[in-house]
Amino acid sequence: MNKQLCALCSIRKPKRECRLHGDICDSCCGETRSKKCVCCEYYKPSEPELPFYKCAVVSCLGMHSVFIARENKDNSLALALFLVDTANEGIKEADIKRNISKAQLENMLNRAVNFGHKPEEISIVQAKEIIKAGAQLNEQEGNTPDNFKQCIEIIGGLEGVQINEALIEKLNTLEWEEDESEKESKKRVGMMEPFHIRLPEAAERETRSFIVPKGNALPEGEYLLMESYCNDKNCDCRRVFINIFHNEKVLATIGFGWEDMAFYQKWAHGDKDIALNMKGSFLELSGFRSKYSETLLEFFKVVIMKDNAYVERLKRHYKMFKGSL
Repeated sequence: MNKQLCALCSIRKPKRECRLHGDICDSCCGETRSKKCVCCEYYKPSEPELPFYKCAVVSCLGMHSVFIARENKDNSLALALFLVDTANEGIKEADIKRNISKAQLENMLNRAVNFGHKPEEISIVQAKEIIKAGAQLNEQEGNTPDNFKQCIEIIGGLEGVQINEALIEKLNTLEWEEDESEKESKKRVGMMEPFHIRLPEAAERETRSFIVPKGNALPEGEYLLMESYCNDKNCDCRRVFINIFHNEKVLATIGFGWEDMAFYQKWAHGDKDIALNMKGSFLELSGFRSKYSETLLEFFKVVIMKDNAYVERLKRHYKMFKGSL
């Protein structure tokens, strides 16, 4: 066996002799294995693919959160999540949840309604078209997010997918109707309702803002941190959603939970995955995103969260909000 480099990737040392490709590494062996390899000692027939349970997308201004769930043998779900910017940056995030319940999936989708977006159920073909459109932009830039390869394996690959430009254009033109969302927010139960809608006087006095001067990673000008809290009076989730506005546009939605993991795991009836998505500061998957979201999240963690008075104010606002229900 030639001990130089793999005949396929030209990166790793070859460890297997392949009658189709020559001397290849074990990684390329696994990636290229097909029915043509039936006589190979490494060939194992693949198990029948598990059925798709649900595909959905939440879209806002060219940013798409794509949910693809398949049924596991034990009736749980394997979920692949993609955050796709089909206009500029391609696939920004890819995540896997290999064992969640159907109720947990519905809870994740329902969180999108907090921002005035109704998740749209789509076919697996349409879901793959959105992901393929993003992946092409990643290829141009030479970067892909962590877990992308594993997520693609869950959805069955992107080979042969043709992008439907009409679908992408339709999704890219969806906009958030802020006024309508605010009008309906008080009618919803179990939703994140804007603090300034329920307690306008307190919000006018105590809404946090900051100013970014010219010459920084963020656009110059004033930024407003608009809070939303859960309006289910029977829920004690102790968290806040913060929409960061600049020039009347939301550039990021940050979720913040101030309690410890033990509190959120108890709140989630022992579900550690849900608890992990409750504690600390993070970008809400179904919230608003922009090319500045990651920078704003870092600024929020490093600067805003160091202000203990502001953190205590959020806790106080939470109590005020819950007390008004």
